[in-house]
Amino acid sequence: SPLSLLLITTCLKKITLLFLLVSAWGIGRAQEAFSIGTDLSVLRSVNKGQGFTAVGQTVQANFHLSPKESVYAWLCYYSEGKYNNTLAARARFDTIAPQSINYTVNSKLRYRQVSLGWKHYFKGSYKSEGTWNLYGLAGFGLMLGKTFNTPDQKIDTANYSVPERPREGVTTVKRLTFDLGLGAEAELGSGIYLYGEAKTWIRASSYPNPYLYDNATPRVVILSGGLRILID
Repeated sequence: SPLSLLLITTCLKKITLLFLLVSAWGIGRAQEAFSIGTDLSVLRSVNKGQGFTAVGQTVQANFHLSPKESVYAWLCYYSEGKYNNTLAARARFDTIAPQSINYTVNSKLRYRQVSLGWKHYFKGSYKSEGTWNLYGLAGFGLMLGKTFNTPDQKIDTANYSVPERPREGVTTVKRLTFDLGLGAEAELGSGIYLYGEAKTWIRASSYPNPYLYDNATPRVVILSGGLRILID
């Protein structure tokens, strides 16, 4: 709805402003270093009726405020996830035969997300040498999804009532998210770190979307592996 989109846009602007303020604060405190990273990710959707696996990539920037504390910004995008659901259309009148028609809706859902947040090293630091690091991630994001729903047969809606969701067609899905993650990394040499992360998105906003089989979208588990390059 227009009101929901306005709220999402307003919240994203506030998140962006907060990130800029934190970054400026860190730079003002003599920011120690900067690093960039990229990885390959596997995303598993565990929503009811929307279970699928997709692969993707994350690109991230890290502003290191101290050996233990950093702020990050990432952009991630994934391939289309495919799933289907078998539904029943019910006759509107007793004189119609058959009284029920089963049909299948074939769906595709593609995720994009941006996130701004904080990284804390529980073990080691962003510039550790000769040891491995353990860190946690916490941030706010905006998920942008696109869903495609195609039934395997046409239903005469004048004679049959169909379930409210998932509706046939294409639409975009927007959600604010809380992002949590845990990561580990080790230096390969010359400021290049190999890292692995486990992350999830927790839905922070919602409005009814009839194109989704499960309105609690997104419920995901993400495993990533990649490289971080330290730039002093």
